[in-house]
This record gives sequence, C-alpha cells and structure tokens, in this order.
Amino acid sequence: MNLPLNDSDYVNRLLARSRCGDPQREAEARLELEQWVAVSDDNRRCYEAQRQTVIALDASLDSLRQRYPRHLAPASVAQAPAVRNPRRGWAWPTWSSALVLMLGVGLTLWWVNPVLSQGEYVTGLGEHREVSLSDGSRVQLNTNTHLDFVRRLRSREVQLVQGEALFEVTHQVNIPFEVTSLDTRVRVLGTVFNVRQWQEGNQVTVLEGRVRVTPDHEADSLQITRGQQLRTRHGLFVDGIRDVDATQAVSWRDGRLVFSGETLAEAVAELQRYRSGRIRIHDSKLGALRISGSFSLAKPDELLHLLPELFALNLVINPDQSVDIRAR
Repeated sequence: MNLPLNDSDYVNRLLARSRCGDPQREAEARLELEQWVAVSDDNRRCYEAQRQTVIALDASLDSLRQRYPRHLAPASVAQAPAVRNPRRGWAWPTWSSALVLMLGVGLTLWWVNPVLSQGEYVTGLGEHREVSLSDGSRVQLNTNTHLDFVRRLRSREVQLVQGEALFEVTHQVNIPFEVTSLDTRVRVLGTVFNVRQWQEGNQVTVLEGRVRVTPDHEADSLQITRGQQLRTRHGLFVDGIRDVDATQAVSWRDGRLVFSGETLAEAVAELQRYRSGRIRIHDSKLGALRISGSFSLAKPDELLHLLPELFALNLVINPDQSVDIRAR
C-alpha cells in the first residue's frame, strides 16, 4: 500500500470511499482506516480532525439545503442510477447537474467559511497546561492564561484573551493559523512561536519557522524568523526586531524562570505572574540592579529568599503573602 505524503489527503480519500455506496468498498475503506489509526496517536488525531470536518460539512450542507430546497435538493441527483448510453457514454446531463451542484455548494461553503469546531482553554495562577487543538496543533498555556480557538473551513483563529501561550502549529495548505492578542495579529501556516501579553501590548517570539506580525495601527507588518522577537504596544511596534535566546524566552515550559542580566524590577514583574501576593520595591535604585540565574517555578518564592543574600536589601513577606523590598 503506497500512502500519500499528506496524511490528511489519505484520510479524506478513505473517508470518501467509506461513503461511496458500494458495500464492499466501504467495508474495505473502514478496515484500512481502523488499521491506520491504530498505528499511532498522531494518526488517531489526524483521523479525528478530518472526521469532524466531514461531520461539520454535512451539517452545513444540510442547513443550506433547508434554506434553499429548490436549488440544493439532492434527491434527483444523489439517487439517480448511473445510465450509460452506448453511443454517447455516460448520461452527461445527470452528471453535469451533479457537478454544478457540488461546485455550487462548495463555493457557498468556502464563502460562508462555517465553523467546524471551537474550544476554550484556561489556566489558573501558577498553572501550566498543554492542549491539542482540533486541527492537530498543540498549545502550551502559561500561568493565568485564557484563549479561545475557532476552526473554520478555510481559517484557524485563536483569541488570546490574556496570558501567554506557546503554539506548535500543524501545517495546512491554504488554511492559515492566526492569533489575535489585544490589538496585534500573528499569522502563520506552520511553525512554533510564543505570544505573551505584557504592559498593554504583546511579545512574539519565534522558535521555528516564521510568522507575520500586524499591529492594528501600523501601515505595514513585519516578518520574524527563528530566534527573533517583536514587541508591540497600543497597536504599534516597539524597538523593532530583536535577536533573542528563544529557549530562555519560553523557559517557563520547562518549569524554570531564567534571567540573564535583567533588572530586579523586570525579574520581580515576571515572578509576580506566578504568585498572588503583590511584590513592592520601595527604592528605584534597587529596581535597577541586575540579576542572572535560573529558578524553579515550583518554588516561586525561592528567588525572593535569595535576594537579601545577593543584594544589600531587606525583604519582608507579610501575612497576606504580599512582599516589601527596601534598601538596608
């Protein structure tokens, strides 16, 4: 058996054969599908994604038939037997009508771009969660994150309501994957990238592939590739394209906070995302101090307890878990 390079095409071909009307061919297709799905979890996910697409298209077609019964009534075409004319071959009027119907429905569905599936994903404070989307893409949600996903016939749309998420996008030709966060849009066909909301804006970091970033108030978009980062604020670019250590930028996925010369104020702001009690620095000079190191997110206060050993400061953790940092 020679499998096509594209698993989705292969599954779609078998799904179509399993509904062809020939009992023997349908049974063979179902058996082949069962054997292929049993090979791996990736195969199972691919099959489920394509099956849901077929179900959604059936539902959309039924809805259109109900709205336009005279134009999309299937009985005369779907139930018509194949009639062969000895002189002229197949009965072309019947098959041309079927072709016109299929093209009309297909174009209508493409224009309407119906919803095939959708989901909502949330993490609490300090929680880290990995999910699989219905298109086969994978997302890791960082602390206190909320995102919505809508899969349509010709587009895939994510709304990052708050927080931070790392996306590993399944490549689908002509079906773009777009993340909207505040006033910034990130579009991609297949890659690994991170989107984080920060200071009334967004930070986009690419680990693999490339993405196009479009803030609402910029005339042009910018494209970034592996190891590059863009920041936006209030719908405008901030500081242009930066080369960064992408692994450090997403160290949270490995349960670590990693700093390489950030200011204490920046480090505290990052730590604040993982604990409920407020952290207050009462001296601007302390906030300007530089810090480096790797710290466990499982013990977010570990960094706080180390600060008096690293710098000339006093630290008090109050009963409500708020923290005050002052110079000695």
